[in-house]
Amino acid sequence: MRRERQLPTFSEKAAAMLAGRASLPFWALGTMACLAAAVLALFISQASQIKRLQKQVHQITLEARGLGLDLEAERGRNQVLAGEAERVMQDLKMLEAEINRLREKAGLPKIPPLPDKNPPAPRGGGAGRLELGELLLSIQSQMTSFAAEIAPVAEALENPLSDELLVPVGIPLHSATYVTSWFGVRASPFGNEYEFHNGLDFSASYGAPVYATASGVVEEAGWKGPYGLAVVIDHNFGYRTLYGHLSAISVAAGEQVEQGNLIGQVGSTGRSTGAHLHYTVFRYGVAVDPSSYAGVSAVP
Repeated sequence: MRRERQLPTFSEKAAAMLAGRASLPFWALGTMACLAAAVLALFISQASQIKRLQKQVHQITLEARGLGLDLEAERGRNQVLAGEAERVMQDLKMLEAEINRLREKAGLPKIPPLPDKNPPAPRGGGAGRLELGELLLSIQSQMTSFAAEIAPVAEALENPLSDELLVPVGIPLHSATYVTSWFGVRASPFGNEYEFHNGLDFSASYGAPVYATASGVVEEAGWKGPYGLAVVIDHNFGYRTLYGHLSAISVAAGEQVEQGNLIGQVGSTGRSTGAHLHYTVFRYGVAVDPSSYAGVSAVP
């Protein structure tokens, strides 16, 4: 009877392979070792990169958290600055009112009112802080301006009897006169154009005496461009007067003069069409209409 051939089992195949492994060539073993090493190196490299990425993500998370805390702190600082600026502005308003009260008592004009500026609402970050910084600089500048206003107030309060003599009053001529040209825009006497006239022109005969309208110190005495021979007197408290087109000058720069003192004589020097007196009143450096000071009016 013919016996059928049985196929080897899995365990028999494995045993056969183990028994014959020594017969594998060395190059095959080397290749397998290299592949195993490459797979291991790839795994290690991937693991290192993952760890590095995890570390970077953690660092960025910490930085974001820190920025969030800084932002909250900045908002808090802006709120503190806003409250401080509002408090200082209120103090400035009170100081302004007190200075104006003293100036009124001393017979001086009020200072210009503070701009109505409210501190901006904090907006977070640096924007609100920048606007608040500018506001605080403005407050500091206003404080400096107020400090400069205190000295003349103190001086006026210490010398109340002499204040009236420091404000220009009346006409600088004692002879009969009238206004030949008023303050403001007028037709130029030298052509067909219009020009701004910064004072009053009084009619007077050549050589008529000219008198100071308030006490003060002679600031200028000499030739002054289109005004010809002229005298400028500083009366303090922002008042200055100019007497132009003179034929002669009776005072010198730096000389103290009293209200009613002789300072020169009427003439026609400079830009003039004939003998007359040009009279200007300056208030804090700006020419103002002298009519109210001189007591004259264009309306009968």
